[in-house]
Amino acid sequence: MAQVSAPIRVLSGVFAAVFVLAASVQTNDPDALTWIAIYMAAASSAALAAVGHVNLAWSGISTLAYSVLFAYYCPALLTAKARAFQTWKMQAPEDEVAREAIGLLLCAFSSAVLLVAAATAKPKTRKSD
Repeated sequence: MAQVSAPIRVLSGVFAAVFVLAASVQTNDPDALTWIAIYMAAASSAALAAVGHVNLAWSGISTLAYSVLFAYYCPALLTAKARAFQTWKMQAPEDEVAREAIGLLLCAFSSAVLLVAAATAKPKTRKSD
């Protein structure tokens, strides 16, 4: 674990709230449990960073995983219609995939920020008694 700067803590708190919101709106999704798990994993990492705990290995693994998933879903963005991003309701299945790509991009970005923060942070030291 490494010490996290105040700006990263604040940004991580915002990301944690966004990911909890994203997880909460998945209930009507056909694969809701998968996406709730994805967003809650990102929310958990961000919440831990918000209170000052960031792990280099976990941040690296999650950045890689979210990036690979984003790359898989990314082609849907190239064919997405504007309606995919104009309402909370799913208008068509292909709209859902494009929105999921954006969610994965946010997860990857958040994890990458934590990866850089962990890689550049000073290690936590124990207080001597």
